[in-house]
Amino acid sequence: MTTRGGDVLEDPGKADPVDLLILLPAIFLTAREAFAWAGLSVSGLPTNTLAAVLLVALAAFRRPRWRIDQPLVTWSAVALVGWLIASTALLHGDSNVRRMGNIVILLLIAGVIASGRLGLSSITAGGLVGYVGALGLSVALLYTQGSSYEGRLTGVLGDPNAAGFILLALGLAFAQGLPERLHKWRWAIWLLAAGGVWLTQSRTSMFAMIIATAWILAAKRLPRWASILALAATMWLYDWANGVMEAQGWFVERDGSDNLRERLLIVEQQMVAQAGWTGNGLGTAVADLDSITLFFHDSYLAMQAEGGRIALYLLYAMMAGLFLMLHKLPPDRRPVWAEAGVIAAFICSINIGFSITHPAMAVAIGLLLHHHCAQREKLAQETAASDTSATDATLSS
Repeated sequence: MTTRGGDVLEDPGKADPVDLLILLPAIFLTAREAFAWAGLSVSGLPTNTLAAVLLVALAAFRRPRWRIDQPLVTWSAVALVGWLIASTALLHGDSNVRRMGNIVILLLIAGVIASGRLGLSSITAGGLVGYVGALGLSVALLYTQGSSYEGRLTGVLGDPNAAGFILLALGLAFAQGLPERLHKWRWAIWLLAAGGVWLTQSRTSMFAMIIATAWILAAKRLPRWASILALAATMWLYDWANGVMEAQGWFVERDGSDNLRERLLIVEQQMVAQAGWTGNGLGTAVADLDSITLFFHDSYLAMQAEGGRIALYLLYAMMAGLFLMLHKLPPDRRPVWAEAGVIAAFICSINIGFSITHPAMAVAIGLLLHHHCAQREKLAQETAASDTSATDATLSS
């Protein structure tokens, strides 16, 4: 990899004057639901979309600090977005410009963060301000105005499952970005995320929080085979935990919503079976049930409904690329907090629609790639410096 724009050993997230402009849209992007809740928009576009466009526009004037040297991740992500757009426009004759534009922007956001075009300190600071603000406002609304989900945290973060997803994906990713002198505060961010997830009472989010925490504590000690086994066991653990909760009668008050979800799943599976290899196009992952149109409740089924098996396999290839790169770094250099945020986000996607194409997912993946690339650059520079010192010592002797 080639470093551009400075020595990453000095400070990979060092701010410059342009980063001050990045701070504001970073806040907007993180607290996207807060602005939608407030009805803020310009020319019909939601503020979070405008903030995302502004972030990408600012990054266009910045040089990348390094190449994203993860071809399986980058090419599968580009192919996935390209396929979704091409299949929608060419195979189905649909011009869902808004949805097409959104997924392109999300791909670009992940890319500009990963390549180091945006200062890590500004993204982290701006993101945390938006994160704490959105969580605080949601908690305040819960205890002052109540919730449509009977005492569960929703507020400006969406429904409980969406709130849990956002709190985990972004909270853990931003915790990774704290400078070394503030590393002890990572667990304070963890407490905020855990408290928020508990208030959502989202079973999937609470399970994801447990898995993410275990990953933070144990991942550096696990060899690759053990990591693969641990992640493979996650789905079994998820099903087992649901079985235990059902047997113990926990969350019995949600029988009505659970029954609705099971009926929705049947319709989703029927639509996915009809989607075949090419899918039905962007914007089609909605189901009619009891004269009500509902979004899919599973992001993986939603992806397959929109883009078919091709899109789903490209998504799996990207996920495999992300996992395979984790063990390319020495254990003490791995960004396990950022890894845990992405893992939690993928777990939450089992029980929430469209989280795969959500800004929180793009930011979390972008930050994971950013930290990974920065650490590889540091190792390369340290090796080069060591070789230079050894050569100088040899010449002097």
